[in-house]
Amino acid sequence: MDPKTLKQLSRFVITGLIATVADFGTYFALLETVLPGQNDIAKGISFLIGTSVAFILNKFWTFEAADGGAEQVKRFVVLYGISFMLNVGVNRGALYLGPSLLEVLHITAVVNDMFGMTAQRTVETFAVVCATGCSMVANFVGQKLWVFAEAPS
Repeated sequence: MDPKTLKQLSRFVITGLIATVADFGTYFALLETVLPGQNDIAKGISFLIGTSVAFILNKFWTFEAADGGAEQVKRFVVLYGISFMLNVGVNRGALYLGPSLLEVLHITAVVNDMFGMTAQRTVETFAVVCATGCSMVANFVGQKLWVFAEAPS
């Protein structure tokens, strides 16, 4: 991997962590203060804040793409829509295939012994990790090659 892409990937991961903290922090703060019991509304607001943080940090820090304006915003929204569908689809597929795959690999028993997780929770965790990993790769590649791509010289 070339040094520039490695730097971008490192920054992308850090940005993702920061955006996740912004999302979670906003979600729980809203539930504790102005929106108790309103999980869907709080989650919608927190998702938008986390996504906004991701856009700003990825634009100006990760990919250093100060130019681009509204076109970058449109591309980012399209990419995140595609990524959302990919995330949900992979999660569904992993929930379907996970029980058999994890049982064949004897992972369920190991995880149950180590962490005391039920077989269902192990499959759910497997599905979330698969879905997040796939959407993270899609987001990085999409932002690098499309949303914040450098204009050809």
